[in-house]
Parts: sequence; structure tokens; C-alpha cells
Amino acid sequence: MACRHPHIVTFRTYFETIDSYNFISDYIPGGNLYRFITKNGPLGEYETKIFTSQLASAIQYIHSKSIIHRDISAKNILLSQDGNALLTDFGLCTLKPKSSTLCGTPVYMAPEVFKHEKYDKSID
Repeated sequence: MACRHPHIVTFRTYFETIDSYNFISDYIPGGNLYRFITKNGPLGEYETKIFTSQLASAIQYIHSKSIIHRDISAKNILLSQDGNALLTDFGLCTLKPKSSTLCGTPVYMAPEVFKHEKYDKSID
């Protein structure tokens, strides 16, 4: 809830059930980047530059708040109706400046995480 950035999905609230936590955020109608690429093929150079700059801004912002996302992947990047990229799914994030927990999406995982080595925000 500490994150207020134009390229981060806004978290609204959560509720608990017996076996899970459920997070409520803004609805982003464009789906995730993985689905977009699967359906439309590789991104063009212009789209790549725009999405990369938007996500870099979001990542710099969360790092300034001492948050390490730890699971940045195409499925955790949503596309807004107006064509912007938004970072989502902070379920594996940490506020610890250093960690060695194995977590994230294996094909996107930084080598340090995969090897159970100490890592910092640079793994994002």
C-alpha cells in the first residue's frame, strides 16, 4: 500500500479466508504481458522501449521504498487499456535489504536466487 506510482497496480485492500489471503487491486483490462506476447508475437522496438522505461521507473520507485519484488516476470506485468505497462503481484516481495530465500518464477530467476546466495535489489 506504500506504492503510489503510475506504473504499479494500485492495491486497495485484502481479505482473509481460512486458507488464503485475497488481495484487491484495480482492474486492468489489457491482461498480462505474457498473454499479449503469446497472442501477438514479439514486441516491436517502440513498444519494448516504452514498456522498459515504464517498468524501470516502477522498479526504481519500489527500490527507493526498500522493496525487492523478487518475481518480475511477463505474467506480473499488466497492460492498461491505454497501452501502459504496470507492475503487479507483490506477494513475494521483501523489505529486507539482503535475502537468500529461493522464490520467484524459475525462468526469470536471477542466478543468485537460484543458487541460494545472498542477494539484494539488483536481482529485480
